[in-house]
Amino acid sequence: MKTLDYILRFSDKERIQYQILTTKENAFKKRIDSMGIKCDVLNPEGSLASHGGQILSTSSIGMVKTIIAIIKYNVLVYKYFKRNKIDLLYCNSVRSILTVGLAAKLSGIKIVLYVKGELANPLLDFASFILANKIIFFSKSNSEDKYWFLQKIYKLKIEIIEIGLDLTEINSILIQDKGLLNKEYQFPKDIIKICFCGRLSRAKGLDILIGAMREIKKYDAKLYVLGEAIIDDDKQYKDYILNLINEYDLRDQVIFLGWRVDHHEIICLMDIIVNPSFSEGFGRNILESMALKKATIATKTGGLRDTILNGENGFLVPIKNEEAIAEKLKFLIQNSEVREHIAENARKTVVENYRIEDKINKLNELFYRL
Repeated sequence: MKTLDYILRFSDKERIQYQILTTKENAFKKRIDSMGIKCDVLNPEGSLASHGGQILSTSSIGMVKTIIAIIKYNVLVYKYFKRNKIDLLYCNSVRSILTVGLAAKLSGIKIVLYVKGELANPLLDFASFILANKIIFFSKSNSEDKYWFLQKIYKLKIEIIEIGLDLTEINSILIQDKGLLNKEYQFPKDIIKICFCGRLSRAKGLDILIGAMREIKKYDAKLYVLGEAIIDDDKQYKDYILNLINEYDLRDQVIFLGWRVDHHEIICLMDIIVNPSFSEGFGRNILESMALKKATIATKTGGLRDTILNGENGFLVPIKNEEAIAEKLKFLIQNSEVREHIAENARKTVVENYRIEDKINKLNELFYRL
């Protein structure tokens, strides 16, 4: 939602008129309506309304029903495109382009696919590459992770447009008085505050960070977890995390803060931000932390591989490597001047290279060319 929010807020409103098509009445639609942007609902049938993973895990009969539902839905969408005189279709996932791409092709509409996450299904990904007129990746590393043959075949379709941040928003957070937050949580001044910010899911790798915390027990440091379990699998994972904390005797070193709307303000009160994720589209939470002038440690995944210069504006570590995270944590804990220098460089990197206005201008130019 953040990427779409930025596109709608910063795009050239004189030349581009956005119209959102969604599948149901929900908080997302209310948000779009509140922005004064036309948002219509076309309800899909049966399994097409399910979560993507649930669709793919159905039986052969279920898959046939899903294909029939997609065809029926595309008939509705085709009529919608013609009725509303749509010129261009922007899709922010493989699922969305496969769901409505046929209708766009039949309508003669150009399609832009923004690949935000990791490509994981060769057959579906190949189909989406065929359908799209332009394919945008968050970073060069992301674009080269999979399917070298598709990269070669569809080279002219591929563009790189990194994510960006609203620095006005970030700067307002930096100058806010954090006294009330400090009072609420009573963050100790004389310890190093390490933070994990994200959903409590297996793919985010919190268990690896918990394992690394064993190696820094002798230091005055605590890990603050900003995030919550969302689906059932997440809740099982959280139970696993709690068991690990008990097993490693880290009850005093790991504090759960839950999910907070003011998580950026809390990050301002931290010293080191760690992203131990196994897979990322980009790693927005780390980019935001860099903009908030924090030293960061992230795994070598997503767009951060093209953003973090190891030892200069942050640290990159191998995926699923407790020892590497522990080593960098120890280094940053023991070297406060280096930690501050890295934080300054991190902020400079975002200010110079990741302004949202620049990224949206690139996207607008791509739309104009099509």
